[in-house]
Amino acid sequence: MATSLTISAIILSTIATVSSLTNFNLPKEKHTHLHFYLHDTLTGGSPTAIKVAPAPAGKAKNVFGEVSVIDDPLTESPNKSSKLLGRAQGVYVQTSQGQPALLMALNFAFIAGEFNGSSLALIGRNPYLENVSKFLEFYTVKLAAESQD
Repeated sequence: MATSLTISAIILSTIATVSSLTNFNLPKEKHTHLHFYLHDTLTGGSPTAIKVAPAPAGKAKNVFGEVSVIDDPLTESPNKSSKLLGRAQGVYVQTSQGQPALLMALNFAFIAGEFNGSSLALIGRNPYLENVSKFLEFYTVKLAAESQD
């Protein structure tokens, strides 16, 4: 009984705090549009994504548990030899025992252009075999460094 009263008090206190925060005069939000292309190379002489931990042999129906590390170039056009804007560095983890899906944790580190020296962290689920993956839709969107107020 005491535990439920304590939890109720914490919840009410949190709601009161959040309600009081909505009265701040915050500045107008600024929207930034990034446009770049990520080149994920899985095979060949210079792969940019490599498997560092295979799925446990005989323990998984698919590749559940597999871990890959990436260091992919970010360029200003679809051509891999176009201007290098930065690198996408992070991990892919096969996290589903059913439908294949990745946990993707990425840092976009910019080394050129308007956002030189900046980084963007992204984490999310990517059900990569779906016809339309919202994460993949964002992940593959073309980007150019232009901002809009």
